[in-house]
Amino acid sequence: PQETKTVRFDPQRVQQLTGLEIAESDMQAILEKLGFDVETGKIWQVTAPSWRPDIDDTTNGADIVEEIVRIYGLDEVPSTPLPRHSGVAKPTLTLAQRRAALMRRGLAARGLVEAVTWSFISEKQATAFHVAEGLELANPISSELSHMRPSLLPGLMAAAQRNADRGADAVNVFELGHEFKGPTPGAQRFAAAGLRAGLATPKNWRGAAQSVNAYQARADAEAALAACGVSIDGLQVLPIPAESGIDWYHPGRSGVLARNPREPMAVFGELHPALLQAFDYAMPMVAFEVWPESVPAPKPSSDIARSALALSNLQSLTRDFAFEVLAETQAATMVRAAKGADKKLIAQVRVFDVFDGGSLPEGMKSVALEVTLQPSDKTLTDAEIDAVSEKITAAVEKASGGKLRG
Repeated sequence: PQETKTVRFDPQRVQQLTGLEIAESDMQAILEKLGFDVETGKIWQVTAPSWRPDIDDTTNGADIVEEIVRIYGLDEVPSTPLPRHSGVAKPTLTLAQRRAALMRRGLAARGLVEAVTWSFISEKQATAFHVAEGLELANPISSELSHMRPSLLPGLMAAAQRNADRGADAVNVFELGHEFKGPTPGAQRFAAAGLRAGLATPKNWRGAAQSVNAYQARADAEAALAACGVSIDGLQVLPIPAESGIDWYHPGRSGVLARNPREPMAVFGELHPALLQAFDYAMPMVAFEVWPESVPAPKPSSDIARSALALSNLQSLTRDFAFEVLAETQAATMVRAAKGADKKLIAQVRVFDVFDGGSLPEGMKSVALEVTLQPSDKTLTDAEIDAVSEKITAAVEKASGGKLRG
């Protein structure tokens, strides 16, 4: 025979959950008519009948309250309006919700279409993206949807290939959702991912068709981070660390975006050719993944006004520098060094030429930088320009170990 189940019940829970003031004698009578045995006191001991196995002590009395109220009458529950405060309403969206909306807008502005794919993927996809133990479904609706996704990319890759099978020569999609890193509560994180496949530019009178490349994926990732309030100028482009387990990108055409190397904010690059071959994906694909939770929340400020826009009415000027450095030297290192030479005067630094071979020694390359100077209070003299140029040269040579080309 089935054992009886006794639960603890506080009669005050009825008023707390429903707002109804019901006499304890009426509550006891209702429960007894429904087959319950009631032992009253400060905390009641209520024994459920054998045909009510759904009554459980873990609900903290909510099951018993429901039984009482449905007999007493739901129409007796008072209608109480929510309090209305005067003045300007406080924002209801959380920081994560605001960031998600801004990322959607920013990525759509770059020509990507939002997709909504399954949170489940096949075993083959799960294995390729290193799914954690315990994320296999006990009763999947399909053999192709048997595991929780460790990344948003498998669904986007499959969606791109389905479009390619129907004749699309260019697919640009993104998705915002959760990726699962383990079976325990909290072992998931919110992410934004995007994928470009096929052609970036169709053939035209100016030249042949151009395929998608890693620089487009980087620009997409930077747009998503900018929507989260990240200053793009302060980001570093670093190799994907081996310990991260992210090996589905091309090792020489991918990177991590971070302000702190130990806390990556995004990853981007071409998808690994072996991965595309394993799933018979014929189109070249580049992708990015952004983790908004890695972006620190902005510091609260009592000043609601924005700082004044600082514009100069003086003409800017540019100077070019070409440095001979080792072939493995990163151009980003040289750009950061040049920017830091004089933060007040230097407005922009960009790489406009990379050259190797020719008269350069083996293992060396030439990197040319264009530096934009923006004076704010007076026109620069030749002597001041020369002084800034010397600072830039010294800073880049120290950071890169190279030398200025004559």
